[in-house]
Amino acid sequence: MLGFLCYNFYMKKILFTLFGFLIVCGVCNASAFTEDYVDIAGSFVAEGKYSQALNYINKALMFENNNIQLREMKNDLTKILSGGNVGEVSIFERDFAFQQAEKFRLEKDFVKASMYYKKGIKENPEFASNYLGLAIVCYELKNFQEAKNNLNIYLAKEPRSDFGFMLRAKTNLSLGETPSALRDIKSADVLFSNSEYKLLEGIILTEMGKYSQARDILNKLSEELQLYSIYKYLGICEFRLGNYKSSVMNFERAIILFEDDKSILPLYNEAKRMSNEG
Repeated sequence: MLGFLCYNFYMKKILFTLFGFLIVCGVCNASAFTEDYVDIAGSFVAEGKYSQALNYINKALMFENNNIQLREMKNDLTKILSGGNVGEVSIFERDFAFQQAEKFRLEKDFVKASMYYKKGIKENPEFASNYLGLAIVCYELKNFQEAKNNLNIYLAKEPRSDFGFMLRAKTNLSLGETPSALRDIKSADVLFSNSEYKLLEGIILTEMGKYSQARDILNKLSEELQLYSIYKYLGICEFRLGNYKSSVMNFERAIILFEDDKSILPLYNEAKRMSNEG
């Protein structure tokens, strides 16, 4: 009986926190990606799929690691799952190495996190989440080939993980393997279409020199979101397509949003020069 009451307490607390978080997102224009993930987590909570909900809260925490509400939701979901109501979670609860690895990853101590993920893999090689966690920290440490190797194992075990495909797309992009990156992000988008995946597809297409295709995707995103990356890559696409005035406009929007990035200045200055000559 006590377990049932605790379960209902945490359920109500999660739903209240989810509702409050989405209200704050609407008012404060929080990360669109985070809002998407929290919304999906809420749907899984409503369906009683708590492990899936926890997965998306963890994704949101990758963007907003210090968000107190997200951490509360993670803690409450973990407490529900610890009751053993969902079969797959018994592994999660018993896996001390995984819990430690997650703790260190969220604290951005990637070296220690890597050590515990590897320990978890050695102790329980069938637990897929350890491979994903290790891939994430390898990516953060710029060990891209090792990240890809672990993602290959993870996706063999979890072939419907949109997040896994997205991360492998980013990893392939970092390795310069753009055709593979494009295939992966398209796979992720088929499983779950969202703005983050469309933006990454636009970036990959830009890197591949497919500027018209990239511009179409990025222009559509710019109607809904005002992000530095969108304007940066739109500026590059317009420049490469010879549309210098539009290139200048998009670079200037990018500079306003992220003044510290000096990497686009040479192309921006060239676009201004070409625009004035035209």
